[in-house]
Amino acid sequence: MSAAKTSAIVALGALAIAAAMPARAADWTPALQQVIAAAQKEGKLELQWGAGMLGDNDVLKQMGAGMNAMFGTNIAVRFTPGPSEPEELNKVMIAAAANTPSPTDILISTNQYAGEAVEQKLSVPVDWVALMPDRIQPQSVEADKSVIRTF
Repeated sequence: MSAAKTSAIVALGALAIAAAMPARAADWTPALQQVIAAAQKEGKLELQWGAGMLGDNDVLKQMGAGMNAMFGTNIAVRFTPGPSEPEELNKVMIAAAANTPSPTDILISTNQYAGEAVEQKLSVPVDWVALMPDRIQPQSVEADKSVIRTF
């Protein structure tokens, strides 16, 4: 998967997780419209992290359905239960070093492991605020736009 495709699908998936209220197509910025188009073209979102981190498969299916409804996409979301945070980060680092696809398109972690991902240049810089300026505040974006903090 190319960096641009990865960036688009990761940004769209992360936005869906971070966004609390439904968006309206008329309110989408040009930058968000580009991300939506690229994500739709990619057509899939691969997720892997420790089971129970964000809920079970049913919760993730609901999140995928919400993302597709919110952005008018038809992206297949596949969740594979994975290991602990440090083990998942290690798998992502190994994949990057081998120039093979990451086991997950979104890495969910604590500050410690997110910092390691940034140091290893595993995260993709995204102008999060430009995508949804009314919903994503600059103080939620860290590490030269490579990390978005959610609560």
